[in-house]
Amino acid sequence: MPGPTAIASKLLALWHATRREIARHAVQFLFIEGGSCVVILAIAILSMSIMLSLNFYTGSAVMDNQFWKTIVNHITKGLPLLWIHFMFVIIVVGFGTFWYKC
Repeated sequence: MPGPTAIASKLLALWHATRREIARHAVQFLFIEGGSCVVILAIAILSMSIMLSLNFYTGSAVMDNQFWKTIVNHITKGLPLLWIHFMFVIIVVGFGTFWYKC
């Protein structure tokens, strides 16, 4: 944990930052945020189009609640379609890890 003088010097440096320095940091921040938004939207679209339809239409377990039809518990144990869930998790984790290492 930095001491009070270190915090004060950082705040003083922020106070005296030029517009050009602030703009450079803002551009870098917006680039990172834009990239993160693209990654999250891609994962959300894949999840909604593939995983939700897989859960909703291929499950055969008896459920009385409509919400339970949208999750992985709706698919019967031992069905080969469960491998799609496993591979999707691997893809999402790999994609997220690759993106944040860049």
